[in-house]
Amino acid sequence: ERASSARLAVAALDEPYREVVALRFFGERSLEEIAALTNRPLGTVKTHLRRGLIRLRDRMDGAGGA
Repeated sequence: ERASSARLAVAALDEPYREVVALRFFGERSLEEIAALTNRPLGTVKTHLRRGLIRLRDRMDGAGGA
């Protein structure tokens, strides 16, 4: 159930956060691979991942998923 909640929360993220978080955790891609796949600088990918995880955590906490 928690995995399903996490997938729904990721799906609700805005782009570009959704793409980076999904590739990292569901696609099991490295940050370098994500940068190459999305044609973004590595620093941008790191920022999008960090911000996406913050938003994801906020969504999960707000949904009672603590």
